[in-house]
Order: sequence, then structure tokens, then C-alpha cells
Amino acid sequence: LKFIKNGGVIRLIFNPELSIEDIALIDASINLKDTVISKLLKQIDIDNIDITEHQIDKLDVICNLISTERLTIKIAYMPGGIYHEKVGVFTDYNGDKVYFCGSNNATVQANIHNYESFHVTFSWFDQMGEIRDAESNFEKLWNNEIPQLEVIDFPEAVRNKMFDNYKRSDTLENAIQKC
Repeated sequence: LKFIKNGGVIRLIFNPELSIEDIALIDASINLKDTVISKLLKQIDIDNIDITEHQIDKLDVICNLISTERLTIKIAYMPGGIYHEKVGVFTDYNGDKVYFCGSNNATVQANIHNYESFHVTFSWFDQMGEIRDAESNFEKLWNNEIPQLEVIDFPEAVRNKMFDNYKRSDTLENAIQKC
């Protein structure tokens, strides 16, 4: 929470789990990307997820971060394959940055049974410019400039469903106070 309280901004890119049929439909028409991905993400039954009040408070913070544009999410997919990397950049009010990338999922299966990798780079320890290279790659990905990948904005319909279910505070400050 300290990062958030200090004005931090987060940009995340992740992939939805797309079926072969979903990918074929998306590939058939450039205009269907948002529609198909939105439909797929909306199928996640967030209305009936068994979570605690404390977890809902954390989701309230996430929703407020999104609504104040301090958290921006994009969706990436790879036609004919899987975009599996998890990547993001955190930037605080001083301009300090944390860049991360990896392949691991936040699941029991991935944490116990898979061999995964995760790399974190901090701007304040970066002596050799690694974060500049990582940021350059991230910016290309963020701006949909990697030829084999498609990157789109987080679907508005899914965002609204999240807000309907979990945005309970009027401000980010009120949401943080509950955590």
C-alpha cells in the first residue's frame, strides 16, 4: 500500500485463456478482438466467487486504482499460440521503476508442479541499463508493436462488471483505509 499511497502508477499486460475457436474467430476479423475477449472474460463468474471481506477490500482498491487511471491493464494474445509472459512496470512519484516479467501463473499448479521463471529489475540498482532495454520492450508490447502479438485495451464491459461487484468506495483513499 505504501507504493499506492506514494502516487505509484501500474501498467500490466496479461493474456486471457483463449480456445482455438476464440483465436480463429478473432483472427477472422480485426473488429472482433475486443468482443470475443470481452465475452470470454465476462464468462468468469465473479458474482459467485467465494472470497473474504478482506479480499473484497483489496479488490475495491484495485477497482479504485483502475478508475483513477493509476492501474492500467491491457490484454495480449498470440494468434496460433500462447502469450504466456507476465510483464509490468511500476513507477513511483520519484520516477523510480520496478519492471518484472516471467512465465509463472499465480496458481498452486504453477507454484508446485511447473518450472517457471520470474525476473524483477529495479531502476535504483540498475547499473548496466537493463531496465532501459526492458522498458523499451515493454513499450513496444504496450503499444502493440510486436508483430506476432496482439495487444488491446482491457475491455470496458469487463471493467464495468468488476466495478459493479467490487468497487465499494467513492475514492482510492477510502478504499486504502479499509485495508
